[in-house]
Amino acid sequence: MLSMPHSTAAACTGRDHGDLHLFFDDPGLARHPPAPQGEPTGLFLDPRFRSPPAFRQAADSAVRRAQQLVGAIEAAEAKQELRMVVKYFDQLSDTLCQVMDVAELVRQSHPDCEWKATAEEIYSSMLEYMNGLNTHVGLYKVRYSARQ
Repeated sequence: MLSMPHSTAAACTGRDHGDLHLFFDDPGLARHPPAPQGEPTGLFLDPRFRSPPAFRQAADSAVRRAQQLVGAIEAAEAKQELRMVVKYFDQLSDTLCQVMDVAELVRQSHPDCEWKATAEEIYSSMLEYMNGLNTHVGLYKVRYSARQ
């Protein structure tokens, strides 16, 4: 069994994490065909996660998409639009969790300090954003109206 560090600092002490590098870097272990030679596949074979800067861009893109969905939810007034609210909430959750779930895993287990630090930043900022959504009065009002 792999020993997983519980903090970014603990993982960046110079210990050998060859087994983790193998897990994260070997596409064959994920049971997917390898990318064409020389092309990085990204974590979990997702091109949005090819590098820490690309990971940040994916997080920024997810938040922008979430903001668009929040706007669509808040604008829902007509009966037909209110029927779409459940779909919009589902898309909102999917959009944020696609990046946030990866950030949680990477910050807990990736052997590279830069990846871990990036994932920690992404996770923290997205958690703050999601907490704001959980107390968003406009979303609550629309959700309540849609139930009527």
